[in-house]
Amino acid sequence: MRKASYWSCLAVVVASFSAGLGKADSLDSGWESPPREARLRAYWWWLNGCVTPQAITRDLEEMKAKGFGGALICDADGSSQDRNERAPHGPDFFSPEWRELFKHTLREADRLGLEMSLNIQSGWNLGGPGVSADDAGKKLVWSEHRVTGPAEFRSRLPQPAHRDGYYRDAMVVTYPVKSASVESPGAITFEQFLETIFGYLHNGF
Repeated sequence: MRKASYWSCLAVVVASFSAGLGKADSLDSGWESPPREARLRAYWWWLNGCVTPQAITRDLEEMKAKGFGGALICDADGSSQDRNERAPHGPDFFSPEWRELFKHTLREADRLGLEMSLNIQSGWNLGGPGVSADDAGKKLVWSEHRVTGPAEFRSRLPQPAHRDGYYRDAMVVTYPVKSASVESPGAITFEQFLETIFGYLHNGF
């Protein structure tokens, strides 16, 4: 019985020690060659959409060679920052030509065992050639016209500066302003007025 117990204990110790070595080996090998889901992802900028099938293949093969697990495609510009020369304009985002480049990317990534993801946008705001100006991202612009009263005002208000020929009226707001010589009850500065308007826009009227 004692001899049997001795061998049983020895077997348990050896088995435990072997299991520990297996875990250590697995940790070492996982660190040296991590699975794809644990590898780095490149933030892959398609500057101004200026990419070619050859450049896509080259970039992906370099990512694979350097141990990356995949990439996130971001089709946007920004190439002219810091006085750099702007990259030539490539195919419009999600146009037929652009989609062919994207399909080529997916085929090459599959060949190399890389994962791909995509920022569904062109530039900083969600968009693309199929998005009309009415549905695109917008910004609030304004103009200012001062009137001395009391008086009846009948005139066309100056149109605020805008871009790409797109402008729509949103609101006309009047308010008393502080004067250097006259303090009107409830008067506010222009900066205070803007803070109030943006607060309404953010929280709802």
